[in-house]
Amino acid sequence: MWSGQNLEGWKKALSYYPNALSAREELPRKNGLKSLDDFVFTELGRSVKSRDPQHITKEEYCKLVTWKLKRGKWRPRLQKFANETEDSHIRKVSSEAFGLLKKNDIKGAIQALVTIKGCGPATASAVLNAVDSSVPFMSDELLIAVFEGAEKYTVKVYLELVDAVDKKVSELSEEDPDKEWTARDVEQAIHASVHYPDLEREQRNNDSEQKNGNTAAQFSERRPANRTKESVRKTSRGSPKVSTRRSELSPRYPKNTASKRKPPGDSQTESVLLDDKQPLSSVRRSKRLRHQK
Repeated sequence: MWSGQNLEGWKKALSYYPNALSAREELPRKNGLKSLDDFVFTELGRSVKSRDPQHITKEEYCKLVTWKLKRGKWRPRLQKFANETEDSHIRKVSSEAFGLLKKNDIKGAIQALVTIKGCGPATASAVLNAVDSSVPFMSDELLIAVFEGAEKYTVKVYLELVDAVDKKVSELSEEDPDKEWTARDVEQAIHASVHYPDLEREQRNNDSEQKNGNTAAQFSERRPANRTKESVRKTSRGSPKVSTRRSELSPRYPKNTASKRKPPGDSQTESVLLDDKQPLSSVRRSKRLRHQK
């Protein structure tokens, strides 16, 4: 989807994001995902922006880690590390990170957050994305889509991911006159395209129909016009002459060259009388033989 989907495909995928969350909730250990998603992208961002200085609490950080694990791959040790971290440390580190983010120093903000035990670049990007939608969340699905299967959770790879997502956001925003796309929109569209089966099936059907349509169009261009039943043959002067003979229309109907059926009669006499090359003496000899009998 990352490179082969048009604007309508991206918009449809984004619209199915709630459906993808509902589908994920039916899996083991994924219950409550939708309510956590609403918390991260609505309540958490509003709460952090209302504080001076901006920061998150331990309770909020632990809920965000739970949301991340339910939404993606389940890594129970990360939840354990979050529960063991001191609230004061989370407040201090997050305050420093949000201060750097205001200065557009994404790298510095990520490096500040990863000092929390168990917090890698992916979790750190989730914290920043909850407050600023222009900062991409380093989800498993987005990482695989952009780098075609490579999963390397490092700060260097994340910065490359930021550049790729920023470029995609610019492309979609230029094509879409009704919406200003964000990095959050791009990530949620990718997530829906991976985890919502109906959307994935629909995209496969659309790709198949488009492929079949292109194949049919190419075949019709190469296919010669239907021939009429009458074949046109050229005379010695070059003028067309229409022939309706069956033997000339198709090789399946060759000319009838079989000899006519012979009339019934005496086979011996018949062979003698019909053979023009047989000498006359042989004819008389055959008659004598009949009289003698």
